[in-house]
Amino acid sequence: MARIPRRTHSVSGPPSVHCVMKDVACCCNIISIHQFYMSMMELRRNPQRKCKKEEAPPNQQAPEVGTEEIKAEQQPATVPQNIQRRPTPRRHLLSDAGPFRFCDLPREVRDQVYSYLVVRRGRKVPIIESRAILRNQKKRAATQRTRERLNQKRVLSGKRPIIARDTASEPIIFPGVLQSSRQLQVEASDHLYQNNWFSISLESYSPIVIDAPLGWDFSRITKLQLELQLKDSQRMNNFIDWSSFFASFPALRFLRIIPTFNSRYYDWAHTELETWTTAHFVFRGFFRELLASVPGTTQLKLGPSLDPLDDMHLEGRAPNEDEERPSSSNSTTSILSAGDWRKIERLLRQVVSDIYDKRSQQLSQTIHSISVRNVLLVNEVEQLKEALVNEKKKRQRGKPLLLEAPPQYDSGAIFWSPQKVQEARARQVKKDAEEEALQHQKDFKKVQRAEKKAEKACMLEERKRS
Repeated sequence: MARIPRRTHSVSGPPSVHCVMKDVACCCNIISIHQFYMSMMELRRNPQRKCKKEEAPPNQQAPEVGTEEIKAEQQPATVPQNIQRRPTPRRHLLSDAGPFRFCDLPREVRDQVYSYLVVRRGRKVPIIESRAILRNQKKRAATQRTRERLNQKRVLSGKRPIIARDTASEPIIFPGVLQSSRQLQVEASDHLYQNNWFSISLESYSPIVIDAPLGWDFSRITKLQLELQLKDSQRMNNFIDWSSFFASFPALRFLRIIPTFNSRYYDWAHTELETWTTAHFVFRGFFRELLASVPGTTQLKLGPSLDPLDDMHLEGRAPNEDEERPSSSNSTTSILSAGDWRKIERLLRQVVSDIYDKRSQQLSQTIHSISVRNVLLVNEVEQLKEALVNEKKKRQRGKPLLLEAPPQYDSGAIFWSPQKVQEARARQVKKDAEEEALQHQKDFKKVQRAEKKAEKACMLEERKRS
């Protein structure tokens, strides 16, 4: 019986399947299994590939090509017993007609892909902050307006316009996947609103103004961090309809409320809400109405978390900011600054026995006056330093070209041709040359007057001597 030669590695294809099948029996040999899988895929993509054949020994006669192919097709491939064959679904197989469809993957795998696209990464808790997004949008809009205004001036002066540089900053999320198809838009948006925390900072309460980027769907938000910037009791003494606010978030399940003080009214509000027992009745009513309006299906947490990285970036000042960040002025041996006039007054009252004495009152007023003058002088020095730095950084501005406006000018935008700009530059050069010649003439006349004056002085001296 003629021996069938084995197929070896071809020039255009992977190693032979018969060389790999003997190593697939052990499940630990991952490399061979992968190699077997790749070879099967190559055979499936190109079943008519040409493979090299081993040369038959001289004492054996090589069978004909047709007979060999028929026998090779009839001979079944031996599969190890410990490998079970599982039918592969037809929809998961790679199709030769077109590319692989992403929607054919299981939903769990697609959710893993969405977690890398629409869930914020780089933080322990994925938080999407509305104030940060709005601040960046305003900054980009202001930069664009400044660039357009400068480009108009540069075009009028004949210079090349400024082109915006491409920023290489990585976005928070990749919302472009929502525009791929309707199915991806539904699935990715569900993953976006269910796995991210959305943060909102409230500064105006009557009525409640929500500063959020365009496109946020409040009805689908499930996790919310709410910062309340509190003011003094006089500005908080209004009726606030919290029920309509929470009605905008019907799918809300987790809520964290972080009360802070507005930086403008911190000195007044901090004293009125220092402790809950001594808090003003306005703040008690404020929080009572707020907690009563929270839905019963929402898990509520009040106050910041123990780990500051789990919270949003606070716009206001925290109630215990001074206690968490003690300064050197709180120590008993450090020198108090001029801005700590309250602490100076408190220390003076602790030292002086009779605060109603005329000398103690005079000393208190003197210390207060010196501290105020010191603060004013320090601010004036800082402003002068800043003005000096700005004056040094000021660039030398070029002279505007002598462009002649058209006879019918209605104060609108004017576009000058390159010929007009060249003519204006020529007029500017001519004008500069005339001014330089005029200055030379003035200098020459000045020198002549000085020489005549010297000659007259010499003549007067000679007359006096004679």
